[in-house]
Amino acid sequence: MESLGKHLLELRLKRGISYDTIWQDLRFSENQIKALEANKFFEIGEYGIVKAMIYNYARYLEADVSAVMAEFRIMMPEHTKK
Repeated sequence: MESLGKHLLELRLKRGISYDTIWQDLRFSENQIKALEANKFFEIGEYGIVKAMIYNYARYLEADVSAVMAEFRIMMPEHTKK
């Protein structure tokens, strides 16, 4: 996976899912989605919040959740919790 955010963005665009639809389904704001898709995880919040959002967003986009979470652990290691 070249970039986690880019991968999520491409999946969303491929499925034609709008920010409004994501808000209705997941209650993730447009700004949160844009931050996820730009790999700006620290702008979203604490480690646990970001991890849960990535997991749920990946499931929502029907991504390979294991691959997405493995990439997430590389980009935002668990020790960043503190």
